[in-house]
Amino acid sequence: MPPGASYPDMPGGFDPDQTMLTVLECLRLLQEADTVERVLETVTGAACAATGSPRGMAGLSDGRTVSAHSWYDIDRGWTGEPMNWAVGEGGPGRVCQSGTALVCNDLPPTAEGLSEATETLELSCFACVPLADELGSPLGFLEVGNKPTGYSPDDVRALNLLARHAVMRLQVITSGDRQCLEERLLAETCLSARGLFSLDPGEVLRETAARMAATAAGATAVAVPVQFDRLRASTSLDRHEVKLAEAAIAEGRARIDTEEQQGDDVVSRAAVPLVTDGRTVGVVVLRSSAEPFAPWQLSLMDMLAERAAVALEHATLYQTQHEIARQLQERLLPAEAPVLEGLEIGVFYRSAGEGIERGGDFLDFFSLTDNQLAVAIGDVSGKGVEAMAITVMAKYALRAIVATLPWPTRPGEALRDVQNALFQQIDPDHFLTLQLGLLDTKRGIFLVTSAGHPVPFIVRAGAVERPLLVTVPAIGVQSVAEIDAYPVERIALQPGDAVLLFTDGIAELRDADGRFYEETRMGEALDELRGLPAAQLVERLYADAVGFAAGPPVDDVALILLRYQPII
Repeated sequence: MPPGASYPDMPGGFDPDQTMLTVLECLRLLQEADTVERVLETVTGAACAATGSPRGMAGLSDGRTVSAHSWYDIDRGWTGEPMNWAVGEGGPGRVCQSGTALVCNDLPPTAEGLSEATETLELSCFACVPLADELGSPLGFLEVGNKPTGYSPDDVRALNLLARHAVMRLQVITSGDRQCLEERLLAETCLSARGLFSLDPGEVLRETAARMAATAAGATAVAVPVQFDRLRASTSLDRHEVKLAEAAIAEGRARIDTEEQQGDDVVSRAAVPLVTDGRTVGVVVLRSSAEPFAPWQLSLMDMLAERAAVALEHATLYQTQHEIARQLQERLLPAEAPVLEGLEIGVFYRSAGEGIERGGDFLDFFSLTDNQLAVAIGDVSGKGVEAMAITVMAKYALRAIVATLPWPTRPGEALRDVQNALFQQIDPDHFLTLQLGLLDTKRGIFLVTSAGHPVPFIVRAGAVERPLLVTVPAIGVQSVAEIDAYPVERIALQPGDAVLLFTDGIAELRDADGRFYEETRMGEALDELRGLPAAQLVERLYADAVGFAAGPPVDDVALILLRYQPII
């Protein structure tokens, strides 16, 4: 189009007295536009005139990419320079992703992510609004730039109004008739991914079947999972449908079959495989006694199948990890605390998450004689299957080391051997804090060593103390093996004294002022609860910590209380 052919007096500058007339003339031309290109060019001219902008452009989006074939300059007219953006990138891509206006009145020359504005269009400021339909789905964008005084809310309102006029004209041009418009709206509804984000594979399959059935009035649909190219369940399919589904799985594409039944009834069937990364993870079988499936319906089913396959794969992977995490977690905690004469034990464990959100806290007990108990408590950084796998490895490495060392075990030597056993087995993103103690109930002696773990509390008759424990770095932090045994603290216990071991899930809880529970309140709470039975004390201590904290625990909590009560 020659410069100025669509809207009068634009090239060469705006006449402030003629601005309204120019906008009205552009709106008239917009209603007469008979092509998509004409609509985009005309609404660009109206936007430039309405906002006093020397530059502008408009373009369309297909849901993945955004494109504009040219842009307008008031002095040079139209510049045929095609531009493309992925949805979410650049100014137009961001607007088409969010569905909201984007205004920048102080655009630096090298704005990150907006190279089209700073380099191609050489804009110092711009305003961009979506061309959104009645459902709020962006069909494209409208952008203007370089207004000398910047863009105000009134400018954005004017651009949104012009955008609505452009969308209405685009729909008239592209829809053709009411049926095509209804098919397009149906496609938008069916392809929306909102209902496919479930982490339950069964829910993803049910939602997929319902959406595919919605593409054809009167159709029914059944979605069946597939594993190793075999149907995992087919009780709801008849023999004919099973055969059709197996053919679709084998070929990796939709299969259609029409069968005449008694009374001139015709039944159309379709089997649509859900394929991702070359693997079939499910199949949807549809049955209709109405019209045969139309080509546009089958095309819609194929597009929906692509999204559903990814959603089903993610949900299945999540459930698999969830089950692995559950089984690993069950192996991290002892079934119950051991019973030793002269010793009362209280154990508490609370996970802050479920399944793959569980952390790597663990505790364990070892006893080979009637009067000596080794106790371990540890915590792997992070959450999920990786953290719990390291925890299981650490727990059973420690069990093996304690079983092979002379009993009673020497905590410093055992912890050194754990460090060496796990040397280079823990990836750089994780580390393990571990504390190992040995309590002799005949002598009332507690030996304890630690690798990066919180120092225990000693609850005595007259005070709550913390030993001066020499701790070494957490396991997995050092890049060399250990030669010497780890330092060990020797603590003498009097009858009634107790030792509390814990993980940082309780220690690092904070109040509204950011103060840690371990530093501010934990010792005082232990002093108040000292008279309770061991099992009840650790439960009450956790409740006290939760009451202290400004928010719920976000990490696992493990507590072990050992109360020395020799029989005299």
